[in-house]
Amino acid sequence: MPFLTREWLALLCERAGRSKAQVVFPHSTSGPEPLCACWQTAAAAKLRSEFESGVRKVTAGIALLRAEVLDEADWKRFDSAGRLFWNMNTAADYDEARGILEAERE
Repeated sequence: MPFLTREWLALLCERAGRSKAQVVFPHSTSGPEPLCACWQTAAAAKLRSEFESGVRKVTAGIALLRAEVLDEADWKRFDSAGRLFWNMNTAADYDEARGILEAERE
């Protein structure tokens, strides 16, 4: 997730620190963003059990936990370009992100 910002992560961590939830995560126009979440370590046993039973979707794990969702009103001010939660899965994605970041520095 090359476009995360320090400011967004600070807000996410601050909200997680105040929350009673076991996971605090943003929900974007693409859906839940579990890769950009704060997870309580106490939730690990429940998640491990679910994954050992064959479940592989992180969103299925979230459904087992007390969750707090940060919606667009929470994160949009950190994402003027619409790519805050974009992640890299391929070498081409890396090259694209690198090009964008280099262009922004110029």
